Amino acid sequence: MRLFVLFSEDTQKFISNYMVMGLVPLDKVLHFLVGLIITLVMRFLSFKMKYVFLLLAALEIIKEFNDYAVLNSSRLEQVYDIVATFLYPLILLGVLRFKERLRLKIRQKD
Repeated sequence: MRLFVLFSEDTQKFISNYMVMGLVPLDKVLHFLVGLIITLVMRFLSFKMKYVFLLLAALEIIKEFNDYAVLNSSRLEQVYDIVATFLYPLILLGVLRFKERLRLKIRQKD
């Protein structure tokens, strides 16, 4: 059962199999970019990180369900897609938490 078809099956297979610079699948690069862009836009609009993660999780569930229906993607490939999508928001969350802890240590010294 297909939910939606953003790209044709041939295009989706190309995206899944093409290697950027011979190293990284285009599919993973696009997942990373979607996670990055959604995170940046939502943070610019002052959304908290938990809402960024909720939106990304909802979109990712829909996307991976569709990929399974259209491309018969494996569970391992779905996990890699999820990791690629959440990579930037997770790094940003780590940076924000580190920054907050550093700020607290500076305040305690004053």
